[in-house]
Amino acid sequence: MKRFRFLAVLLAAVMVFTAGCGTDIDDPAAGKKEKDIDIEGADWKTWAAYIVLDWHGPDETRKYYLDISNDGGFVRIIEDKESYSLVSTCDFSEGGVKDWDTVENSIAFEDADADGYDDLSVTDMDGGHLINSIFLYDPETGEFTYSGELSGYTAGQWGNNALTYDSWQDAYKDVVMLWEDDHADDELHGYKLIYLNDDDIPELALIGTDDWTVCDVYTFGDGIAYRIYEGDNLDVDGRGIHYFERSGILASSEWMSGIGGYVMTSPFDENPYFVLLEYELVTGGETKTHIKFVEPSGDYYEQEYPDEEYDLSELPEKENIEAALGISDLEDMIRINSEDGLMDHDEIVNALN
Repeated sequence: MKRFRFLAVLLAAVMVFTAGCGTDIDDPAAGKKEKDIDIEGADWKTWAAYIVLDWHGPDETRKYYLDISNDGGFVRIIEDKESYSLVSTCDFSEGGVKDWDTVENSIAFEDADADGYDDLSVTDMDGGHLINSIFLYDPETGEFTYSGELSGYTAGQWGNNALTYDSWQDAYKDVVMLWEDDHADDELHGYKLIYLNDDDIPELALIGTDDWTVCDVYTFGDGIAYRIYEGDNLDVDGRGIHYFERSGILASSEWMSGIGGYVMTSPFDENPYFVLLEYELVTGGETKTHIKFVEPSGDYYEQEYPDEEYDLSELPEKENIEAALGISDLEDMIRINSEDGLMDHDEIVNALN
């Protein structure tokens, strides 16, 4: 799905900054973005082009050149691009930039901590979720330092299409059309309608094989189909993605050489990567079972069973886990990246008509 052009994200990111940080990045006082050189094919991702922004302090304004690294996921703030005099390096994205459109259009200097000095704000998109990173300016050193307190996932999840739809069927048809265009030549590809959360609108799962299995899951809300899961390299080392019907919970799995387990999260939570449950089973050699899950109180329950092999659905804590996570039965886990129930293009289009 890398060919999606996240048009709605560009608008959504501006809305998030305006509401969350109190500065409109289109306000002339905040500094306009401009391409430093006008060369056909020049790209924000290269060292040949910069984003130029005005930085404001209590008594001065400076012009900084912001150089974004793709692979490393960091921004270099440069005072003089001719001498490449480095002011600060800000690591903001573990594993590299996820979505260039979002970063290019959602990077700004703004006073995030209201101390009179502009700070650096960068937003990236990961799996359909906006991640805002704030780097606070230190007037004593002149450097920008990451703030875990002010950074994090932004409220809301945004779609991959600028259009809004009157029905989930029409929205999913467009997603299917793009997926079919990308994966029609894959050895295996297809579609599923699943009920992940507890409403009457199904989620759309899309499966393909780019070298290894890839899988996206979309949901529908506010007239937009938006991605809530993006997986690749599935089926490698026993990796898989599963769900419990109408629970809102996804379970990632990995099994290799007698060691494996599940990690459960909810893509509908404000922090979609918050771990609700970890389960590990080790067989052969040193045998053990380890379980950790969030109780209704918000505290973690953790237990390890040396020399014991418990399947997930055979754990002594089974009923407590089901009650805490809202799962009807741990035995009812369904694998998404499988051929079971997989529809081809004609079948999914007929189902959506």
